[in-house]
Amino acid sequence: MYIGVIEDIGGETMAKPALNINALNTKVTRLLRQAEAEAVTFGRRAGIACPGDCGKCCVTVEIEASPLSLLPLAIDALRSGKAEALLEKTAIAPRAPCLFYTPSSPFHCTVYATRPLVCRLFGFAGRRDKRGLPEFRACRHMDRTPRPGPAPPLFSTWHIRLEGLYPPLAEPMPLRSALRRVLLWLLLLDTLHGCHPPGGRHAA
Repeated sequence: MYIGVIEDIGGETMAKPALNINALNTKVTRLLRQAEAEAVTFGRRAGIACPGDCGKCCVTVEIEASPLSLLPLAIDALRSGKAEALLEKTAIAPRAPCLFYTPSSPFHCTVYATRPLVCRLFGFAGRRDKRGLPEFRACRHMDRTPRPGPAPPLFSTWHIRLEGLYPPLAEPMPLRSALRRVLLWLLLLDTLHGCHPPGGRHAA
C-alpha cells in the first residue's frame, strides 16, 4: 500500500514521498522483535523472570503506547475484518484491565504476537535517572533479585528507534487512544485511497 501525500509548505505545494504501509509494518514488526530479544537476553543474564500465571501488569493500570507500536496489531485486525469491531471496543472498554487481557489464554494476551513495544519491554527494561545514567528496578512481583552486571535495554532508546520509522504516529498515549488513532488512520486511508495491506478487507 503506497500513499502519496501532497503538503502545503510555506505557500508552496510539495509532494512528499509515497508511504509504503506494508514496508513500514515490516520495519515496525522487526524492531518490536529486536526489542523483545534484547529484553529476553537481559532477563536471562540477570536471572529474572515473570512469575508463572501472573499477568498483574495487564490488570492494574492502563499502559501507554504509541499508535505506531500498535500498527502490526491494527493491520492484523484490518486483514481479518475485525478493525471496525475493535475500534468500537476502544470507545467502551474500561481503563483496566487491558482490553486484550484474558486469564484463559497463554501469556494472558489475545494479541501476544502483535503486542506493542511497552509490553515486550516491561519488567525487563530500564530508564535513565536524573543524571542520565541507566537504572533498573525489577518488577515487585518478581521473586528474584537481578544479578549485577548486565545492562538493561532502555525504554527511551527503543522508543527513539521506533519514532524514527514514522514520527507522526510515535507519540505515547493511553493504549485505547493509541489503538483508536492507528485504526482510524488505517481505515481512513483504506476509504480514501481504496488501498490496503495484502489480505485486507478488499482482497479478492
